[in-house]
Amino acid sequence: MDSIGYIIIITVIISMFLVWPLLKKATHRSAKKTLDKLSDSDLLQLIYSLKNPINSKKVAANSTLTIAEARNRLQLLMLCGAVYANQDGAGNVRDYSQKGLAPNIKAPLNSEELSSPEIGKKLVQYIKSGDVHAGQIAILLNLPILEAEQLLKKLAKDGVVKTSYGKGFRKIYTLTALNYTENNHPIEQEQVLLDTVSLDERIKILDADIIDLAAQHDGRITPLLLCTTKRIPLAEAKIALDELYDHGAFFIDADYENGTLEYWLRDKSIIKKKK
Repeated sequence: MDSIGYIIIITVIISMFLVWPLLKKATHRSAKKTLDKLSDSDLLQLIYSLKNPINSKKVAANSTLTIAEARNRLQLLMLCGAVYANQDGAGNVRDYSQKGLAPNIKAPLNSEELSSPEIGKKLVQYIKSGDVHAGQIAILLNLPILEAEQLLKKLAKDGVVKTSYGKGFRKIYTLTALNYTENNHPIEQEQVLLDTVSLDERIKILDADIIDLAAQHDGRITPLLLCTTKRIPLAEAKIALDELYDHGAFFIDADYENGTLEYWLRDKSIIKKKK
C-alpha cells in the first residue's frame, strides 16, 4: 500500500474516533426524553424477547415508543455496543440483531451494593459468556445504557474485564477470569458454566471447527446448523458465533423469509480451500 493509502486509512480512523462520541451525545439527548416511556433495561429485554432481525417498527409495535423514538433508541444501543447493526451493500444500517444472550435474572441487582469484583462474579454467574457488553450490564443492574457503558469501562480499569479490538475498531470486553473463588473454594460450577470445561476453553476449541463448518457450507453458518452439527446447546452456539463475529471472522446477514440470522465468512479464500 502506498503512502496515500495509509493517509486515507489514518484519516478515516481519526474521523471515526472524533465523530462517534459526538453522534452518541446527540443521539442520547433525544433518547433520554423517552426513558419515562421505556427504560433502557426494559427496551433491551424486549429486544431479546423478539425475533431477529429487530427494527424500529417491530419495537414500536411492542412498546409505547413511536417508530421515530424506537429508531433513535436502537441507534443509541448500537453506538454503545449493545446490539448488532445489520448493513446493506452500501453500508447503511438496515436493521439490528441481538448481541449475545440476556442475563438470566428474575430481578435486577443493586450496583451500589456491589464492588467491581462482585459485579464481575455476577456477570459470570448470570451471563455465562467470556465476552460482556453494556446492554447486559444495563439489564443486570437496571441502568441507563450510558451508565452501564461507563461502569463497563470502570470494570476494565479495575481489572475485572480486559479490552481488545474487533472489526471496525469496536471494543470487545472480556472477563479476565471465569472461575472466581470464595474463601479459596470454587463457585458452584453449575451456576457459572454450561459444563465441566470453562467457556473460554470451549470456545477456543470450537473456533477452528466453526470456521471449518462454515467453509463447508459456502461460507454460511447459523446457530441452528452449529447446534445440530456439533451437538452443543443452541444458546452456546449463538455465543460462539457472536464472539467470532466480534473478532472479525464473520459478518452477519438476515434471512427475512425464515427470520434467521446468517453468519458469513469474511475470508473467502478459506471457502476455496475447502472445496
